[in-house]
Amino acid sequence: MQETELKCIINKDVFENIKNAYTWDKIITQENHYYADTSGVLGSHRATFRIRTSGGISRIQIKLHKNRNSPLQICEELEFPINEIPEHISADKAKEYTGLDVGELIRLGSNTTIRHSLMWNETTEICLDLSTYLDCEDYEIEVEYTGELPAKLLDELKALGAEFKENSVGKYTRFIKRFNEVFFDTKR
Repeated sequence: MQETELKCIINKDVFENIKNAYTWDKIITQENHYYADTSGVLGSHRATFRIRTSGGISRIQIKLHKNRNSPLQICEELEFPINEIPEHISADKAKEYTGLDVGELIRLGSNTTIRHSLMWNETTEICLDLSTYLDCEDYEIEVEYTGELPAKLLDELKALGAEFKENSVGKYTRFIKRFNEVFFDTKR
């Protein structure tokens, strides 16, 4: 499945403005368990590997990022059911899922996200996320769409404080940055 989304990091005030401006279709909690390979193959292919749990259902999700340095994210996403959250995924299984020789995958930790979502129109969904991980909290808005991105929606969101003009940094990248600060920052 190809996913096209516009996203940006927002502050708590903008999050509250947007949250209060709409009537949300759903509010769910999801947990993303992030995995890494020691070989660096996933990173060289701009791929991420996670297990997402929501509503008692867990799925492996592999995202293959198609573009760089933009608030617009285009990803190919693969998904597989799984019944557990393992600490390690064997090299054979990792290759089966990703199609890449990544070696063994190791679970680094998780991110818990409370997601507010609504279908703004028949082709456009707004997702408003509050994420917590490694003693950190951040806020993000994503607009997932097919076809044309509605200019009226962008105007609405801009009036509420969200501007999609900077490079987008996804949850996995933010998690890894914080992981490195917590576990490898030699200045502490």
